[in-house]
Amino acid sequence: IDIDGSNPKQLTNQFSTKASFAPDSRTIAYMSSANSHTISTITIDGGEPRQLIRNESGHPVFSPDGSKLACIYSEKDDTQWRIAIIPATGGPPVKTFPFPSGLSLPFRWTPDGKSIMYALRRRGVGNIWVQPIEGGEPKQLTNFTSDLIHSFDVSQDGKQFVFSRGTRSSDVVLFSGIKK
Repeated sequence: IDIDGSNPKQLTNQFSTKASFAPDSRTIAYMSSANSHTISTITIDGGEPRQLIRNESGHPVFSPDGSKLACIYSEKDDTQWRIAIIPATGGPPVKTFPFPSGLSLPFRWTPDGKSIMYALRRRGVGNIWVQPIEGGEPKQLTNFTSDLIHSFDVSQDGKQFVFSRGTRSSDVVLFSGIKK
């Protein structure tokens, strides 16, 4: 769609969600749900989508140089989800990491492309964690003592963060005596 809201263009013909733009602003990675959840790409000019990986996968986010995607991933015979780094051109993961309990998506890349960041909920509190791509244990970046992180992002120079934090509440209501 143009900046003024005119000229909308449909790019896919199946349920598509969790879009991420490549740094070139011309390629979009997204989670496709045609038969199962997988990651595909398409250019902003349209054309045929390109499925990048056959395994169950989703929530793709391009690295700062556009060469990789961070995503969630599952082996064919395994119901265990993992964090994966896959080539932006497609193919199997080049690196996988355990899927931490309390993970809250989406992922964000550090500006240098050497780590991914994600929010973890532990004992009802959300904090940002950093996982180096080359391996090693993830490290806690923030030390909040209350609230959840609903969303976050990092500036291009890596010096500033923006957060949406707060609580979640929900109610269950029972309606009875309703006549059709």
